[in-house]
Amino acid sequence: MEYYQQAFDSSPDGLLVVDPQGLIVQANAQACTLFGYASGELDQQMIEALVPKHRRRQHIGHREHYGESPHPRAMGGQGLQLAGLRKDGSEFSVDVMLSPLRGNIGPMTLCVVRDVTERVHTERLMRDLLESAPDAMVIVNAQGRIELVNSQTETVFGFARQELLGQPIEVLIPQRFRAHHPQYRSGYHANPRVRPMGEELQLYGLRKDGSEMPIEISLSPLKTSNGTLVVSAIRDISSRKRAEQLILDSLKEKEVLLKEIHHRVKNNLAVISSLFSLQSNNLDDEHLKTILRQSQDRVRSMALVHETLYSHNLAEVDFTEYVTSLSAQLLTNYSLSTGQVQLVTELEPILLSIDMAVPCGLILNELITNALKHGLQDGRAGRLLVALRRTEPGRFELEVSDDGCGLPPDFDLASGNSLGKRLIRSLVKQLNGQVQFTSAQPGTRVLLTLPLPARKESGT
Repeated sequence: MEYYQQAFDSSPDGLLVVDPQGLIVQANAQACTLFGYASGELDQQMIEALVPKHRRRQHIGHREHYGESPHPRAMGGQGLQLAGLRKDGSEFSVDVMLSPLRGNIGPMTLCVVRDVTERVHTERLMRDLLESAPDAMVIVNAQGRIELVNSQTETVFGFARQELLGQPIEVLIPQRFRAHHPQYRSGYHANPRVRPMGEELQLYGLRKDGSEMPIEISLSPLKTSNGTLVVSAIRDISSRKRAEQLILDSLKEKEVLLKEIHHRVKNNLAVISSLFSLQSNNLDDEHLKTILRQSQDRVRSMALVHETLYSHNLAEVDFTEYVTSLSAQLLTNYSLSTGQVQLVTELEPILLSIDMAVPCGLILNELITNALKHGLQDGRAGRLLVALRRTEPGRFELEVSDDGCGLPPDFDLASGNSLGKRLIRSLVKQLNGQVQFTSAQPGTRVLLTLPLPARKESGT
């Protein structure tokens, strides 16, 4: 008996022994401390003295009802928060456990009282945070049932709060996704961590009215005394998706317009090229015919840029493909067969903007034309190399080499006044590049080095 008394007096919780009429028979030290009374001051007082005045009438009814069927249980329940009344009139939050006692002096009730003010404050703070969140917040237990939602959840999904509590989370998921969701949920509980749900997938939520909406979900584990809960932050992104679709539609319209522009520019350049050809057919002067044909080649080199843009990426030209097409086109224009001139290409993937591709194409046109006209002239068989390669970061080089008769002894790019030389000088300067002509044994090697901004490089 002595041990029981020691345990009673030293308990960290407030302990009150109450008779069937509600009279306090005994209170331990912690009970007196909790309620602000001196030792022994609570003895022979009614238990209702420790209950706030606005709850006393109701408390008497609960006490009498408990006396009809005494059994161990917690007071309150169903979200009801109990409060105790101190001697100074202040109130504080409590949890109360009731247990029946039987002894020589008749049936008694043991009331175990715990001050839960801090816990209630924390819970209230958590609820306030949930309620102030801009997203729907849904807290789910390990069995996949909803334990808590905020008001934004009601707004987003159209359910009243009480309609969701205790329901499986799948009630908020479209029917076609429900079969696989328990598997995903189990996988998350096996490795709970903060992460977005369904990365790179389009997720949908189900409203009470049966309509669906695109959503984003972030998951966070919440460890509690009742196990790990999952906090889901759910955002309705319908407005954003509509805005994105408007942007995509607008971009598609602009893409169609740009393609049409490139197509028309290419066609107009083709008309100009045809005019040169018609004019050439009406001339007897071979020198003038050559000038018109060279002009026609230059126009075609520009048209080919627009054709490449029309067929592929509207922002950048695949210059590797362009070099291949232009080289083959010029060989055809000069009626040279692969048996006469062997075309060799060594091309790395490089993308150029249209502002850079057009002048580069014109320079390439001049270099290949010169190799075919002068280096491999008069039907001479040979080899033509066209190479495109990256060198140091942010730069690339274009090489045109032949094994023909080589450069004349007095060749000087800087002093020549021909249209071809002037074009090369002007365009190289425009592109902030360098060009070098050297005589090989045999033939000629031209190396054009140009800057290539990193943001324009190919993603190979």
